[in-house]
Amino acid sequence: MRARAQHILVVEDDPVQRTWLASVLKHHGYHVDAFGTGAQARKYLDDQGADLMLLDWNLPDMDGDRLLRWVRGRSHSPLPVIFQTVHREESDIASILDCGADDFLIKPYGRDVLLARVRAVLRRYEFVQPGARLLEVGGVVLDHLARSISCEDRREVLGDKEFGIVWLLASRSGVTVLRQDLLSAVWGIDAHIETRSVDMYVSRLRARLRQIGATGLRIVSVYGVGYRCDAAA
Repeated sequence: MRARAQHILVVEDDPVQRTWLASVLKHHGYHVDAFGTGAQARKYLDDQGADLMLLDWNLPDMDGDRLLRWVRGRSHSPLPVIFQTVHREESDIASILDCGADDFLIKPYGRDVLLARVRAVLRRYEFVQPGARLLEVGGVVLDHLARSISCEDRREVLGDKEFGIVWLLASRSGVTVLRQDLLSAVWGIDAHIETRSVDMYVSRLRARLRQIGATGLRIVSVYGVGYRCDAAA
């Protein structure tokens, strides 16, 4: 039986860029639907699903963060999102990741980088096991499908990398996870990122845990080695 083509939703207001993205992705076997406005994307997602959304940050009718927050607010939708932007400032990128984006592309970028990022994000979602949806550590409940962390009546929805980090560490609570193992599992085996990027995600994850009052779960840095999750007894 032939495997189903993975479905990518492209939201890009520039018609030239939109046509190029659709052409490259279709040529490499993906099914693509492409739109130029946030409203068109919302209408589409109300009726259909996708395996990944490639989202431009500057849309004519709404900012990308507004559309992304709407996507993340749908509890039934763990849709992975890669945003693309011309902004290079770290504060801008951090803000967009905080909205729930899984990865980002800074324009201009080439075909190979685009395809590598798409493969990496899709690969991380491919191996989510239905039977392993929930994990409870230190009074914190992790929901793999919703990509959320909850403590008592407080809940935070995370981006894919943040959630990947906390899920891996919590599933090995009390054990130091090597930095390279963390990179391979969360970023993908072919990941090439700076060390400070990992630290930035861990720092943001700690802030999210504080926001929900998750004092029973701590992410500990093991100098020169990796990270460890310590949970209250």
